Amino acid sequence: MNRYFVPLFVVLVAGALAIFFVIRASLWQPDQSFPHDQEIVATAGTAVQYVVRATDGSITEKQYFLTGGITESLEEVGKQAGPARFNQSSDICDTADGFTALTVRCERFEDFLQVHVIDGTNESARTVLETTIDFSSLGMKTPAADGYLVPVAVADDKSAIFLARRVETESWVAGLWKLDVATGIVSEITYVRENNIYQYDINPQAKKLFGISFVPPESLGEPPTRSEQYWVDLSTGEGYGGELFVGTWENPMLGDDGVAYAFYSTGEHAQEGTTIFQAGEGTYSGGTFIDGVMKDWFGDTVVFDRDGNLFLYDLKTKKETQLTNETDATIEYVGHVE
Repeated sequence: MNRYFVPLFVVLVAGALAIFFVIRASLWQPDQSFPHDQEIVATAGTAVQYVVRATDGSITEKQYFLTGGITESLEEVGKQAGPARFNQSSDICDTADGFTALTVRCERFEDFLQVHVIDGTNESARTVLETTIDFSSLGMKTPAADGYLVPVAVADDKSAIFLARRVETESWVAGLWKLDVATGIVSEITYVRENNIYQYDINPQAKKLFGISFVPPESLGEPPTRSEQYWVDLSTGEGYGGELFVGTWENPMLGDDGVAYAFYSTGEHAQEGTTIFQAGEGTYSGGTFIDGVMKDWFGDTVVFDRDGNLFLYDLKTKKETQLTNETDATIEYVGHVE
């Protein structure tokens, strides 16, 4: 019996050792598992998306993850991205939270606008409002003369949709209306038109507007020479501002808190670039200067363009990160994904 036991014991020990090393090898493979772990980390968190259009006609769609600093190519960019500062096309608008906000789809005709409001996405989507907005009922003569309306922002509480006036043949156009989702009633925020607030940014959560008005140039083709700043409470329609400054301010933006604001300066007496003012800072004091044009602003992260390339700026760390370095391509910023 002993002569069978010894060989059997050896076989069992050898088998156990073999199993041990196989399991150990499968669990400990640092060179092979590291890229996989890196990919998992990289695909979590906030990312910014953009399109690269090369001179040879090729198009590359990419996104950059703030956590991990990883850039990856996409098959379809912008599918879930929040819009860049709510600068919307004429047929759809949304808030940055594309999964819970209202989606507004519009079909524009010569004399009226059909609006279809959807709450939710996919299986949970439901229509909450269908209405037709007659331009003449708003005091607008014809689209050719007075322009048309496009949705530009949705209040975070889903109570209102803000519609801006656009005229394709004019740059200096002011006008903003509020569509009440519960009643379908459209009312003008007259302060915007009365004070000629040509450019503005809306904070949907705070229901605030920060805008810029210009003194129009004396002749066509020349930029305006003096600017005014305005703040408007979109819940009440009341506003304040109007102090005239030398130089031209454009591209106004509001921070997530509804207090911080920014604008792009040009002109003979101004440093060309973007200045960001946070709580406690005024136009004449403080501020963070960025050499470039802002494209997006969420939390403490600013996305801006400098000489055709995209950069990130962290308002807390004051760190600047270059996202693209293209010399023979056009960069189109899409938006950010949470």
